[in-house]
This record gives sequence, C-alpha cells and structure tokens, in this order.
Amino acid sequence: MAYNFRDFHSKSKTEKRNEVSKRLTQSKERMLLNNDIHNDLLHIKSIKDLNQKYAYKQFELYGKFDHEKTLYINTVQEGVVGFNILTPFIYQPN
Repeated sequence: MAYNFRDFHSKSKTEKRNEVSKRLTQSKERMLLNNDIHNDLLHIKSIKDLNQKYAYKQFELYGKFDHEKTLYINTVQEGVVGFNILTPFIYQPN
C-alpha cells in the first residue's frame, strides 16, 4: 500500500505532530532492536532461539546476499509443487 502524502497534508497540525512523533518513536524502537540484534547475533545458539526472540519485529541488518550460494529446495504444499529459495546473508556491522 502506497503512502498518500495528500492525506498527511490535509491533517491538522496536531494530527501531523502526533503522526511524526509516532514515526520517531517507531524509528527509535527499531534502532534499539537493531542494537540488541547486533549484540546477540553472534551469541545466539540456534535459529529457534533467534526466531523466538525476534520473530515479527521490524529491524535492519546491514550486509549482502551471496547469490552464488543460493539453494533451491523442491517442496510440495497442498498438492502444489514449488520450491523454497535460500540465499545466505553475509552480515556486516555498519
């Protein structure tokens, strides 16, 4: 869904301040989460632990995908043949 700038500009000053404040708060929360992930990334013992701690949370990682090592895994779900794509991500601290 695209953001509609007209909607923002048609709001009152109070509504605009509230929206900007909300965005800043969300940005600060993501930055704190990014720092937590950065500190935990090398100390997490399993993918399950990582998933339990950070699933469904917004965060940013810096690095690049290693497309030369991409894996294609054949799957069948509900009778539909397909595949999962796994591409390694090389983490680089910012």
